[in-house]
Amino acid sequence: MPIGSSSISLWGIASSIFDLYWTGELIWAVVIIGIATILAFRAIYRKERRFIKNISKRFTIFSLTSVSLDAELDLVKRSGLFNAPGKIETDQRIFDGLDRNQGLLVLAIDEKTNEQTFEQIYRKIEALRKPVIIYTAGNRQIPWLTSDLHAYSFYTIATSPLRLMSDIFTILSTFPND
Repeated sequence: MPIGSSSISLWGIASSIFDLYWTGELIWAVVIIGIATILAFRAIYRKERRFIKNISKRFTIFSLTSVSLDAELDLVKRSGLFNAPGKIETDQRIFDGLDRNQGLLVLAIDEKTNEQTFEQIYRKIEALRKPVIIYTAGNRQIPWLTSDLHAYSFYTIATSPLRLMSDIFTILSTFPND
């Protein structure tokens, strides 16, 4: 028999081996990509689950202002991102009943707010060890405001509704969940 006339040629064997090699490489690539995808989804799922749990935590808006904060509360509710409070609290006794599920406190003040009342409430918030947003209801200059805030590290000052929304989102989504 002349060379190359057999039913199984050298080229056919080499081609079959080559095909098996690339098929094996393809299988390994699919397995590695599959494992990497599963690990990535797992990591993303954990972070998203924590994010959703944090963002759905309750928070309270407490007002010491003479100005209505209905527009700000409506803005928070319309965003649909938060477990928004049903109303704005004005009774100081609310701090006696706050629990660990409270994610954040928003303390609204203005230039007419009594400094001693503010300090009393601020000390109660410090004792709870929860983050607080001091909302100045658009007033950027309250002279006594920054006097003793720096002793507590979990606070921020918001001066506009947009900043208030941004701070609520940032704190609820990133502050550790106890």
